[in-house]
Amino acid sequence: MVSASVREEILLQNSALTETEIKEFLKTVDLVDYIDRHPSRLSGGQVQRLAVLLAYISDKRIIVLDEPSSGLDLIHMRNVSELIRKMAKKGKFVLLISHDIELLASTADAFIYIENEKLSETQNLYSKCDFDLMTKHMKSKTERKISKKSQKLKPPNINPIVNILVFFAMANAIFLYPATKSSIYLMLILSFVLILNFNFYICIKAWIAYGILNLLKFYAPMYFKVVFEVFLIRGFMTNYALKNIIEKTETIYIIEALYRAKITDYLMIPLISILRLFPTLRHDSSICFMSLKTRNLTYKKSPRKIWNLIIVPLVFSLIRSAENLACGIETKGMKINQKRSCMSDIKFRIRDFAILIIFFANYIYIFIGG
Repeated sequence: MVSASVREEILLQNSALTETEIKEFLKTVDLVDYIDRHPSRLSGGQVQRLAVLLAYISDKRIIVLDEPSSGLDLIHMRNVSELIRKMAKKGKFVLLISHDIELLASTADAFIYIENEKLSETQNLYSKCDFDLMTKHMKSKTERKISKKSQKLKPPNINPIVNILVFFAMANAIFLYPATKSSIYLMLILSFVLILNFNFYICIKAWIAYGILNLLKFYAPMYFKVVFEVFLIRGFMTNYALKNIIEKTETIYIIEALYRAKITDYLMIPLISILRLFPTLRHDSSICFMSLKTRNLTYKKSPRKIWNLIIVPLVFSLIRSAENLACGIETKGMKINQKRSCMSDIKFRIRDFAILIIFFANYIYIFIGG
């Protein structure tokens, strides 16, 4: 949702609609009282209903709805179901992804079952027998998911604190590492840590990005070379050092490692918040752009207009994420200066100390001119 109000959101989808038509549409999903409300201030269920309504209004021939009934009560689920049936009557092909039996019973006329990326079953829903077959497939899939989730989390290869210290060392390099020193040495010691974490894909991407930025620096004007070397190259290294923390390490292990290291809560809670918010912001920005593209709002639009349509939703999304995170911290008992127990055995091993010594020995050595 990218507009300043529900009304403008609908007009973005179809600018020819009159005020009366807009209100009539909103009545079908019980949102007419929210016509002037900012979409970011709607509840999750209200956003769901508005999204389905926008799909209905759009001129798209193929509509994909992923869990459109999540967060809806029975009455509003029926509103959404009615809209889906109307889409089909208008000639749209609606692909509905859902585990809501009631929604499927009232809308679906066929089911497709995909397992291990292959089509394993497809069936028209003519009778109760067909419907029972579909629910049987759904049940077996859910049971496998539950058993998979119950498996023990794989502990990290390196203590998460080591990766956090590497991240701060890279961030420190932007401001304190001498601009006259080549960044190749920083890149080598960052690669050392990435490889030990088995983050090979990130390491390859980092070297490709490093090569491209160095090539651009070579052709850049002399007065711009420092900006490339200090801020762009070292900034991207810091970004990959952050990815190294969150890529293969569950957040619970990071929290446990910080507990065991006796890190004060005044540092730990903001740190965990940063680790959660940055990936969320990156994800939301890609979702926002995809939303604009899907609704043809990037077509013949200037970069400035596209940016204006992205920035406000991102700010609201960040505020909502921060609110949810604060609420989650409180409900999980992460209160300042309150004693907690550790659930996993995360502690420093000899290899962790060795990695830290090697990393910072190299870092200090090249920092002082080695």
